[in-house]
Amino acid sequence: MFDLHLGASLRVPSVAFKDGFFVTGNAGQGKSVWLEQLMIEVIKNRQTGLLLDPFGDLASEVQGHLKTSGAKNHVMFSDFEVPQKQLDIFLKDKFVVASGHLFKDGSRMTLKLGSTLLARFFKQAKSGQWLIIDEAFSFVTDDLFEQYLQAGKLGLNAVFSAMDFYQLSEEERHRFAQHIKNLIIYKPRNIKAIMMAKEWKGLNPEQIKALRQYHFQALVDGKLSHHAAQWPIESI
Repeated sequence: MFDLHLGASLRVPSVAFKDGFFVTGNAGQGKSVWLEQLMIEVIKNRQTGLLLDPFGDLASEVQGHLKTSGAKNHVMFSDFEVPQKQLDIFLKDKFVVASGHLFKDGSRMTLKLGSTLLARFFKQAKSGQWLIIDEAFSFVTDDLFEQYLQAGKLGLNAVFSAMDFYQLSEEERHRFAQHIKNLIIYKPRNIKAIMMAKEWKGLNPEQIKALRQYHFQALVDGKLSHHAAQWPIESI
């Protein structure tokens, strides 16, 4: 077990990620900065797993922070069409950062390829690996949603990032909240704040709506706290 420094004053034990994290907030509020910091911490601690990034922006930022040969050699950058055999080999001792090309290929093809890659990952997933998905609800099929909910039972350290909680049905939102215990909340749309407060105890919609840019609420192990994002992010 190790601690991850996520935000100017937030330290989270790695074991907390077994209970899953949901990271949410409007565009431009700081969600991607938090994910970027998370990736740097994970790579620094020589973890293995998969980051799924449909736009490629997050992957590019992470790559820019890898300065040492050790950090660079620990990460394999790929697109969504990485062959299964190579994926299996890479995941034995590396972190795979898979980027989509949404603006080039369009959302339909990008989401199709990303869903296929996720399904392949779950087939070989090993306890202790990490799964970090940006725009996680966009990739969801019925089968993948069930896999999301089973990530903890598989022993995965799971992080699901999405801007819109209402991409899920009411029943799905309730089931998701039962399985994913921890939250990182940047300023969301008002209706989403109300939806989240309905599903996770301890949240106050008015406090969520009042969040400033680059500030977030963290609900970790049932404890709610307020933090500023860390900036600039340290290279490794």
